[in-house]
Amino acid sequence: MIKSGTPGTKNILANKGQELIVFCGAPGSGKSSLWNLYFSDYTRVNNDTLKTKEKCMKVCEESLKKGESVVIDNTNPTADVRARYLEIAKELKVTARCIYFDIDKQTCFHNNFMRKANTHRNHLSKAVPGIPIHSFFKNHTEPEVSEGFKEVVKI
Repeated sequence: MIKSGTPGTKNILANKGQELIVFCGAPGSGKSSLWNLYFSDYTRVNNDTLKTKEKCMKVCEESLKKGESVVIDNTNPTADVRARYLEIAKELKVTARCIYFDIDKQTCFHNNFMRKANTHRNHLSKAVPGIPIHSFFKNHTEPEVSEGFKEVVKI
């Protein structure tokens, strides 16, 4: 995980004012842990808790309208999926950044397993079957600034 002082951390932690951050990464890549460690003062939008993409979109929009910063803590594997949130940010004139979790599949499987094995730890996300991890790696596209992000930070 990224720690303060790690190369690249300044880009992630720099105070940007109100913003939308869209995470892009496989299950088990560390998205929720990063939110918890560095962005817990941002509204967290997550399919696991909200259950539908419609609710995720609604909470994102409502939170941005209230002047809050928002993290989309989902896999967001394709430009089409990410575009839904970028449209909201553009309409509300809120800067959007993407944090791309460039983590290998083996590490994601390991982290996913540890969610089950470390029963003494309260995990933000539950373990998932292997199919969502394989599916992410098969179908995702790496995010690009040209999608409408101010920057894409790769970790």
